[in-house]
Amino acid sequence: MTKYIVRRLLMVIPILLGVTFIVSSLIYLTPGDPASVILGPNAREEVVQQLREKLDLDKPFLVRYLKWLWNALRADLGRSWQRNEKVSNMLADRAPASIELALFAAIIGLGLSIPIGAIAAVYRNSIIDHVFMLFALFWISMPSFWLAIVAILILSLQLHLLPISGRGGPFWTLNGLRHLILPAFAMGIRQVAVLSRLTRTKMLEILGEDFIGTARSKGLSERTVIFRHALRNAMIPTITVFGLQIPGLFGLSVVIETVFSWPGIGRLLVDAVLKRDFPLVQGIVVLYTVMVILINLLVDLLYVYIDPRIKYE
Repeated sequence: MTKYIVRRLLMVIPILLGVTFIVSSLIYLTPGDPASVILGPNAREEVVQQLREKLDLDKPFLVRYLKWLWNALRADLGRSWQRNEKVSNMLADRAPASIELALFAAIIGLGLSIPIGAIAAVYRNSIIDHVFMLFALFWISMPSFWLAIVAILILSLQLHLLPISGRGGPFWTLNGLRHLILPAFAMGIRQVAVLSRLTRTKMLEILGEDFIGTARSKGLSERTVIFRHALRNAMIPTITVFGLQIPGLFGLSVVIETVFSWPGIGRLLVDAVLKRDFPLVQGIVVLYTVMVILINLLVDLLYVYIDPRIKYE
């Protein structure tokens, strides 16, 4: 297990190099002059040129990338061009809100999809099965930003049950939890739609296996057969797909955080792209990449606890 974890962590190095190089290339090819954006349209040409030299925008792409990489190796992600703050400090301020939102969205996704898929499989072709699968098909067909807007209209503006936007503090406070429910639901509900259908399909497959019949013939209760034998094996592909959807979850956070004015990294990324704040964009991409890699590693390690037959040797 230790060797497997070390190998996976060593893979972070070439992945980060590849991702940062590609992002730097795209940033270099992006139209628009960051110096002109920072100073405004009325700035004099000589002032714009001075700022370009100060920000190394007059240097070749490879020189700029190698300089950024050298500083990043020393834990220096540069300073924001727009706010003149350290990128690492800005990410440290915004990361807790984004992690909190993604965590609760994941809890909603896995916490609802697995029981919904299992119940639909146990009562297959019944009214419960049809209702659950219709529910999943409906939610997966709706754009996330539309779901977010509808949720705001109904739960906030009409029923006055939850706040419209913003963050009310840490999730362990009542006000913080009330502000978290809507954006986390809007992010996690699509995961429920995908994963519940996958869980149902895998459960139907496993319930037809010979070992399930053997377990029933030994006199085990139906509850034990379903939850201890069938569902435990059905969770492996569900968790696998969930791990593959983590990058999409972070990508979705950009939309959700913008709609709900959530003070997270996704909203910060939108502002950075619009203002051509390249050091901030690069730092956010690095953070997202590391988070996705580590979460997928944790997902892989969960296999051992779900199915003890799996060994990383």
